[in-house]
Amino acid sequence: MLTPLAGVVAAEVDPEYVEIGKKGIEASHRGDLMTAMNLLQQAAEKGYAPAQVELAYLLDKADYNEQAFEWYQQAAQLGDAAGQFGLASLYASGEGVDKDLKQAKVLFEKSVAQKHFPAYYVVAQALEKGGMGFELNPVRALELYRECHAGGERGCGERLARAYARGELGLPVDQDKSMEIRRSLDKSEN
Repeated sequence: MLTPLAGVVAAEVDPEYVEIGKKGIEASHRGDLMTAMNLLQQAAEKGYAPAQVELAYLLDKADYNEQAFEWYQQAAQLGDAAGQFGLASLYASGEGVDKDLKQAKVLFEKSVAQKHFPAYYVVAQALEKGGMGFELNPVRALELYRECHAGGERGCGERLARAYARGELGLPVDQDKSMEIRRSLDKSEN
């Protein structure tokens, strides 16, 4: 279980391992998973949080959820927002760890506090629909959708466009605004 480590600051990582981690992330994004796994493992073991997160993500997608949990947990303990988000996702789904929505909520909130926009989307959905221990709060959900859309999170933009088109989340029906958001999403794809 994640132990709250107030004030934890990432230890200084040897620049050599930061570079190895960055190369591992690049290899992962290229689809060269053999190279990626090797490089990410090296950097993750030396405490480079972005490598821990990327390695955890790859392990999670390959259904090595217990190993993914360990790497996400290490990154989260270093205060990494993406690590907190990944760990929260595992707690929310019960993959690699016993399902714990209370812990998921805490970690999602920490990730939002650090402006990790994928976490905004998850929290906004929970506030909109009620889930993971979040009370319904469509006003706050709308704020989060707007902020994360401005930050480039596609899911938030899509939800805002639908909300304007249908008059949801306390918004008036505004087809022009909906189309404006959809156009901005189309531009960001190109």
